Amino acid sequence: MRKTPGLRFDGGQWIIDKRVKGLGRVFERTGFDKSELEEAEKRFHTLIKEAFDKASRIEAGVMTFRDAATRHLREATKRSIGRDVYALEHLVPVIGHLTLPEIHQGTLQSYIQKRRKSGVKSATVARELAVLRRILTLASRVWRTLDNRPYLMTPPLLTLPDWEDSAIPYPLSWDEQAALLKELPSYLARMALLAIIQG
Repeated sequence: MRKTPGLRFDGGQWIIDKRVKGLGRVFERTGFDKSELEEAEKRFHTLIKEAFDKASRIEAGVMTFRDAATRHLREATKRSIGRDVYALEHLVPVIGHLTLPEIHQGTLQSYIQKRRKSGVKSATVARELAVLRRILTLASRVWRTLDNRPYLMTPPLLTLPDWEDSAIPYPLSWDEQAALLKELPSYLARMALLAIIQG
């Protein structure tokens, strides 16, 4: 059996474990069993090519939105990171392949329209674009290439959508108030009850 450096069989499956210059370690458990060497090798070559491409982009100071999103999630320390994950799960499949300078209102228009057609509220899309804007700002003002240049010279101005589709506020019924208070942590329930009494 021929051996591919960086591809080994361990624990009942083929494992990719190789270092790529300029990027570091590439590791993946392929899930392919011993008889699926050909499939494992195809996956190995695909993954290593992607790694070399990414290393070349890093060396050239080019970052795709997928790279930037990955870095943001890896480095972020805020509590609401779950919201960012949700936003990026929708953004990355559509614009992940774009380099950061290619992202602007025009290239985002199809994404915005797609979300609108699928019935997503404009406030939700605006929150998703706020995450995008934060990442572009980091790439412009905080992150630096190996030769100390920003990955993006100037973040684009983005117009956040407002389709006037916000829910109309209305007073809660007694049953709705009781249900809400039951779901809140005790300290918030006390604050909400005080607001109801004073309101």
